[in-house]
Amino acid sequence: MGVYVQTVPKRGYRFIAPVDASEARRSAADPDEAPGTDLNLQKVLWSNIAELRLAEEARKERRRKAKAAILWGGLALAVAAVAVIGALLLAERAAATLPAISRWVTLANHILWFGAWSTPL
Repeated sequence: MGVYVQTVPKRGYRFIAPVDASEARRSAADPDEAPGTDLNLQKVLWSNIAELRLAEEARKERRRKAKAAILWGGLALAVAAVAVIGALLLAERAAATLPAISRWVTLANHILWFGAWSTPL
């Protein structure tokens, strides 16, 4: 079985089967004397066109899903990076603002540090 339809990117389809111009002129001149159309050829052509269109639609859908997955993956990665950087900056800031404990002093069963009182555990 030969291929009669060629896909032209971004243009559509091209009929590539051989055509006899004298037959076409004769059938256009007198439609009553036109030979019968080969129904098998028509079925093959339309099924080929339908298969090509379905394959093209499936390819477009796969590309759309891949683009969406890449977009959402990149967005999730960016959000995670911002969260990690924010947590690191907050931890650094918290460590910088708290004074270091230089010594512990026990006063009457209480422990004094940072200028605050607490009861022992």
